[in-house]
Amino acid sequence: HVIEAVTFRSMEDLAKEYVFDPFGMSSSSLVWQSNYGDRVAVGHTDMGIALDKFVPQQANAAISLHTTASDYARFLIGIQSSDDLGRRLRRDADLAQVDALDGVFWGLGWGLQPTMDGSARWEWGDNAGYKSFAWLAPDASEGFVMLSNSANGMLILHSLFEAIVSGPQTAVRWLNYERYDDPA
Repeated sequence: HVIEAVTFRSMEDLAKEYVFDPFGMSSSSLVWQSNYGDRVAVGHTDMGIALDKFVPQQANAAISLHTTASDYARFLIGIQSSDDLGRRLRRDADLAQVDALDGVFWGLGWGLQPTMDGSARWEWGDNAGYKSFAWLAPDASEGFVMLSNSANGMLILHSLFEAIVSGPQTAVRWLNYERYDDPA
């Protein structure tokens, strides 16, 4: 709301100009788009009950992003890129602001997981019926985006991380989600 008040522009227009268009995120929006109807995965509870589609009419940076895994990967790689926006965001976002303990730090906008090559960036989402996780190595040589339409979506996170990323699961362990293969 502050950004909108200061710029006299909508958050959606600003996101499109400064993030979505520069990073080639053609399937992303902070407000509901009419062409999303058949493409949106409906969220489900932990018991498999479908929830109503979330169709935000106003942008809310914390919860209203509709995107695809490939678009979100473009965002992560765009931050890593050498263009001016990417350099500034990377510099500011990679500075540890808070020690969250257990080898995890908070930068501006996402978690930081120290590695031998610098700080890996990670982000997770935990909304009703939807779970997500994104991780990118400091040099962008490894990474993934996981989007789930289930309250149980994080049950596979440990195994997915192990299959894709070499190195410690510091961020995944810190989140402390159950594993699908946990006997308990």
